[in-house]
Amino acid sequence: MTKKLDLRGSFCPYPVVETIELIDSCDEGVNIEVLVDDPLAIKAIPEELEDDDLTKFEIVKEKRYWKILIQK
Repeated sequence: MTKKLDLRGSFCPYPVVETIELIDSCDEGVNIEVLVDDPLAIKAIPEELEDDDLTKFEIVKEKRYWKILIQK
C-alpha cells in the first residue's frame, strides 16, 4: 500500500511535522510518497528520518519539486 502526501506550497516546519505524523500513523511495510517544493524540507525531513531505524527513504528530484519515497 502507498500513501501520498502532497505538501507542495507548504513551508518548513509544516512538511516535516506532517510527514512525521503520517509515518507514525502507518503500519510497518507501508510506502509513503511525499511531494515537497521547499528546499528546507529536503534537508529537514531526511534529518528526522535518519534517527528512525524503521524507515528507509530516497529523494527523487522532479522538475519543480522533490519526491521523497519512504518505506516504513
